[in-house]
Amino acid sequence: MEHTNQNGLIQYLSHLNITYREFAEIINSLKEEERYRNIDKNEEDELRIMHLAKGYRPTGIELLIISKIQYGSSAAWKKLLFPNNQSVLDTLLFTIPKIISRYDSKQNFLKFTHVNNHCIKTKYDLYQGLYNKKTSLKTLTLILISQLILDINAKYRSCKNNNLISLYDHYHNQLLVHAQELIMLTMNNEKTLNKLKIELYQNLSNPNKIIFKDLNSIMIRNFMNLI
Repeated sequence: MEHTNQNGLIQYLSHLNITYREFAEIINSLKEEERYRNIDKNEEDELRIMHLAKGYRPTGIELLIISKIQYGSSAAWKKLLFPNNQSVLDTLLFTIPKIISRYDSKQNFLKFTHVNNHCIKTKYDLYQGLYNKKTSLKTLTLILISQLILDINAKYRSCKNNNLISLYDHYHNQLLVHAQELIMLTMNNEKTLNKLKIELYQNLSNPNKIIFKDLNSIMIRNFMNLI
């Protein structure tokens, strides 16, 4: 199973100074103390902590308890996911290439351009889909791929045919490297990262109802706004 999530929780669990088994025992103990046992009857074990460290989705109770372990308060669970601006940048650098790889295929791109072939000529023509909140993560990613391709072409001008499909074929292998370079160029400053962190926090209203696709969409939209 492939996971496209990277956040402060994963980083924290990947650098524990105790074993996963010992950490699971602490969580189980706090479940009893905080009276969460009636809500979550599952026993944490070494395998579960290992899965969380690899990016499996945490339960709301797990977020609250781990937040109390790390920060002394279950109310800080949002900070557990994005503790600082560096964690936001790390998440961007990990997540955006993963999402691009998930949806990037010639078949997906042909279908996307067929539907939109009358309006995509420059990167500015893509903004209608960018600002529509109902746009799916898949479509947003294909918009991003189109925008990256147009940006690469503007930089190198090494493709004689300006048709978007031809540009895709010509520059496809440069997508991931170009995306990471642009993230570092456009997003790697405190003001931009802090703004994105606040927006991500605003989307996190309930630890039991975290929708990672929505968080990923926010990151993609913020990134595309700066390309």
